[in-house]
Amino acid sequence: MEFFGSYYEGTNASRDLKSLKSRIAQCKKYLERGEELIHQDLFEDTIQMCLEFDYSKDGLYLTDALLKVAPYNSEAWLSRGIFLNNLFEFEEAYYCFNKALSLNPSDPDVLLNKANAEENLGLFDDAVQSLKTALTISPNDAEILFSLGMLYERNDNLKEAIKYFEEVIKLEPENADAYNELGFCYENTDDLQNALRVYEKYLTLEPYSATGWYNKGTALLRMNKFEKAVNAFELSLAINNEFSSSWFNCGIAYANLKNFNKALDCFTKASKLEPDDESIFFNIGQIYEDLKRYHLAIQYYSKAIRIDRDFELAYLSRGVCYKQLKHYSLALEDFRKILKRNKSFVEARFQIAEIELKLKNFPKAIEQYKIILKETPSNFEANYKLANALVEAGSFEEAKNQFLKCIQLNGNHANSYYGITKVYFLLNDKEAAYYSLLKAISIDPRFKSMFEKDFPFFTELPMFKEILS
Repeated sequence: MEFFGSYYEGTNASRDLKSLKSRIAQCKKYLERGEELIHQDLFEDTIQMCLEFDYSKDGLYLTDALLKVAPYNSEAWLSRGIFLNNLFEFEEAYYCFNKALSLNPSDPDVLLNKANAEENLGLFDDAVQSLKTALTISPNDAEILFSLGMLYERNDNLKEAIKYFEEVIKLEPENADAYNELGFCYENTDDLQNALRVYEKYLTLEPYSATGWYNKGTALLRMNKFEKAVNAFELSLAINNEFSSSWFNCGIAYANLKNFNKALDCFTKASKLEPDDESIFFNIGQIYEDLKRYHLAIQYYSKAIRIDRDFELAYLSRGVCYKQLKHYSLALEDFRKILKRNKSFVEARFQIAEIELKLKNFPKAIEQYKIILKETPSNFEANYKLANALVEAGSFEEAKNQFLKCIQLNGNHANSYYGITKVYFLLNDKEAAYYSLLKAISIDPRFKSMFEKDFPFFTELPMFKEILS
């Protein structure tokens, strides 16, 4: 049901916009003569046409004129409220709807529109109450149920919204809008199977909806059904070749299929339609990074950064590309820009530490890991990398304690046991090395051959020979 569908029952000819303009002009002539009361029916019909065609300013002008001669006309107060709502005059609209209710308390259309004004005024609970009151007057009104669903959806109560959209579909099994909103709610509550089912039902009703095929594609994309997602996006684009979001997500699907040329083509078309969308250029950068074409990746990450100076992931990715090209000073500059904005961005600290290790600046690398651990002491990756950095720095006793902490956090991490084995050898504690090596090999037998390669002189000692045999 259309929002204003119940208000206007004119002939097809009277729906014509040309006819509306003619009627408005005629009403204004009657106003000049003071004949609005005589021609009240014409005024009322013209006001309904203004609602139909969204002529809010003219409609409000005629409604005000009508109310001067018919102040107790509840329909006129309702119309006035709708025009004011459309003109974003929500407080005055709210007053009009209350006035209409005082004249006709059992009109569900008034309550329906009053709820709209209440929502716009931030009165969510009042809007819910208005719609539920309308529902008691008209219990099987699909429009009221749909409005309740939309109200809950816009306020992120998607489970409640689902309940009302399902009710609408029971009453109106061919209501395409209800299927579309229901699919959105299912998708955003991560019920992707139901979202896909509902989107497919929507497409049986609206097979030429570019948005419908796009929505189906996004659900398939999230389900990692990339080939089917591509098909859905391409059908969307066959209907609307300028649907930038379909180009973008089709690119994402192709990228996941490792079809990078197709992905680049999609992203490029999306960028022409949305030249100020930094995420498109970021994704092009990621494609080139995956292809190890780091210079091109840097160009596109830079484009993304020029659009959004606070795009942290673009700085991070560009820094990683600089690091791959061994432009360490430029990489460090990008990572430090991130930390200047966001000191808790852990990945930037990891990247800085890795570069400092490559440059043999062990104290600076160790400092970065310790900053991470100050904020998140149980961060296993930071603990493990710190332990290895301490070995590189020659701080063997501290490294031993750090590996022990790693083992405490994850007792099945073979690399930690092997790492502490090396430290025990460096500390000349062969017995402790024996037990930690035994544990490492029991978790992952591949450490046998690694030990033979790293410590060939110890493989002939009886205690270690026993393990290796």
